[in-house]
Amino acid sequence: MGYSIRPARLSDLPRLVELWKGLVTDPSASDLSIPPSEENVAAWTAFVAGIIKRDPSQVLVAVNDEGEIVGYILYIKKPASVIKRRFGCAVIYDLYVVPEHRRRGVGSALLERALSVLEEEGAECVELSVWVGNEAARRLYEKIGFEEYVIRMRKVLRAEPSAPAKAS
Repeated sequence: MGYSIRPARLSDLPRLVELWKGLVTDPSASDLSIPPSEENVAAWTAFVAGIIKRDPSQVLVAVNDEGEIVGYILYIKKPASVIKRRFGCAVIYDLYVVPEHRRRGVGSALLERALSVLEEEGAECVELSVWVGNEAARRLYEKIGFEEYVIRMRKVLRAEPSAPAKAS
């Protein structure tokens, strides 16, 4: 089965929302800290719609031979910051491939295309966060040349988190 990579379109948003929900509810890909509540879905949808309107190359989709979107990568070329940094780093926010299409090169293709676009546009570095339990993603990122450079830690102060809003 072949795959093609293309910039996302606004008409792709319903499928992208499905994939995002898959990402945040997949225990192999996420720490499950982001509930797919109506509020979160609306916020994520508005965020991604804005990105697609400004620059659709910042949301790339993988499409299989049947025309179905089976994965996506979302990144920001120049994240807003009030602090000037030594390097102009882009940030990858999401990379997700539906489970039945994993281990077929889809994630690598999405990541490599994004890195190519970023390099062509002058990004000096690319940063991302990956859940420590997502071994497959960590191996992919390391294979492509990403290295650990900071450790992010958290302490849970409440044994029972606040009840999330109902998922849509």
